Amino acid sequence: MYTETFQGSPEKTPASIRWILLLMLASSMFWIICSKIFPLFSFSYLLPVFSLSQSALAKGYLWQLITYPFTQPVLGSVSFNYLIDLGFKLYITWVFGSSLAQSRGETSFLRLFFSGIIVTGLLTACAMYLTGSFVPLMGAHSALYTILIAWMLLNPYAKIYVFFTIPLSVTLAILSVWGINLFLSLLDGHMTHFVAYLVAGVYGYMYAIRYYQGRSPFRYLRSFECFLQDFQWKRVKRKKGAVYDFKTGKPISEEEAFMDAMLEKIATKGKESLTKEEIKKMDEISKKRS
Repeated sequence: MYTETFQGSPEKTPASIRWILLLMLASSMFWIICSKIFPLFSFSYLLPVFSLSQSALAKGYLWQLITYPFTQPVLGSVSFNYLIDLGFKLYITWVFGSSLAQSRGETSFLRLFFSGIIVTGLLTACAMYLTGSFVPLMGAHSALYTILIAWMLLNPYAKIYVFFTIPLSVTLAILSVWGINLFLSLLDGHMTHFVAYLVAGVYGYMYAIRYYQGRSPFRYLRSFECFLQDFQWKRVKRKKGAVYDFKTGKPISEEEAFMDAMLEKIATKGKESLTKEEIKKMDEISKKRS
């Protein structure tokens, strides 16, 4: 097991993250201005059109599956809490989003971000229908949990130093915040938010396991995570064509490609990240070559 120190700011901000931050900031400014100048119009017309509700989706307002995270109206005057909340969302998206985009590619991050928004919106709308809830879903908090938990799976042993001296597991911090918000939503009877937070977190977990080959620090989840990763590897393997060596022009065997992938995995995540099946297969290939 190895640990990493959490970096509070990225060295570089990818273009995709800059555009998302700009969209979040512009939409917040839009709602602040509209709520102040046209309060009746904002809450009577704009809010039902852009926030997510099962009644609006039934009417064909499918764009709500994308617009609800960027819908954040202001009740009354712009409070200090609103500005703190906005700054927190921008910071989380900037730091953790940049890390994911740099390590896994901007296209992959955008796929995670927007597919997470859509899946969360769809399942939350289904929950609204089943429970008869008419409370709309709005705000980017659920999308943040998708980003945070996906990042956590790639950095399960990262630590942050509180007051520069006290080490704290970032995994523990993320799961604690997620769990507290789930508990408070359930305690307050806000089933819409509870389902949205739950789905967003689980989606981030599943996406990171299958497409990022992430791994949680919890051993009792290893068999389940290995199943998801093996299933994904086999599916890609069936679709994958022959790979050729540029120097020799000869096709690379599946065993060579497998060994290369495992060596890269060891170099990036350590030997303990290998599953029993992967270790066994590496031993078998090594015996064949010796």
